Amino acid sequence: EKGWRSFKNPSDQVRTIKKYIQNNPGSNEDLLLMWHLSQALAFSGDVGESIELMKQINSKEPHQYNKLYQLFTIFFLEKDMKQFNSLYDQYREQIETNKDDSNIQIVKCMKQCGDKNKFDYKSAYTTRCKC
Repeated sequence: EKGWRSFKNPSDQVRTIKKYIQNNPGSNEDLLLMWHLSQALAFSGDVGESIELMKQINSKEPHQYNKLYQLFTIFFLEKDMKQFNSLYDQYREQIETNKDDSNIQIVKCMKQCGDKNKFDYKSAYTTRCKC
């Protein structure tokens, strides 16, 4: 793997991505790069900064699929299962019948973990849920 993904430690990923953004003006407009930064922030334990960045990204996200996935993640990190489950219920059939899409499997795991009051992002961010 190359770039920030070659760093296993999320704090190193955050430093690397922030340095890249600093050295490449305009790269902070890349929503995917910024989303990965927000995830690395969450994994490193900086959940507050992560949520704020995720909300900024979500407000600019043009694709409905990404927007929904981001909202599920934000609600999970905010430990807001009321909003999470409300959104989940709107898309329950599409979510529960999908066995292949990795982001949808992660949403299912976030739901399982959140419903058990387990809000560790590292544990929930997987397609092989252990909650």
